[in-house]
Amino acid sequence: MRERGRVTALATAAAVVGLLLSACSSSGTVGGAPGPQAGAGAGTSTSTGASQPCTPTPANGDCGVYNGTWKGTTSGTAVTLTVTRDKAELKAPHDCPGSFDGQLLLLTCQDGNTDRQTGSATLSPDHKTLTVSWDGGITDALTKS
Repeated sequence: MRERGRVTALATAAAVVGLLLSACSSSGTVGGAPGPQAGAGAGTSTSTGASQPCTPTPANGDCGVYNGTWKGTTSGTAVTLTVTRDKAELKAPHDCPGSFDGQLLLLTCQDGNTDRQTGSATLSPDHKTLTVSWDGGITDALTKS
């Protein structure tokens, strides 16, 4: 009797996995509706914490071009910014994790620094330079490394 219960539980689990896998297709759709494509770029984070795909515009280009590490020097200070989809983290000169929506950076520095807390990002037409104008009055010109 105990063996029959295990077999039934395994069969049920296999059926659930099969249903979940069949809901996705290789075209990037889920249940017939378009879903996010693999390799899609930055997204935006809503107040509920759900990530929305970044919508390419003339200002932000192809959202995926932001992903990676950007480095530069501003007024003799090394600056490093890492972008992964809708997340961003300033790693130098302070440790400041936060969000990025393809245009706006919202960061919170671990040490309380506010020089680079809210920034507006502009990508050069050749996608090689990211210029961030921070509300604190600093402007960083960063190149992808």
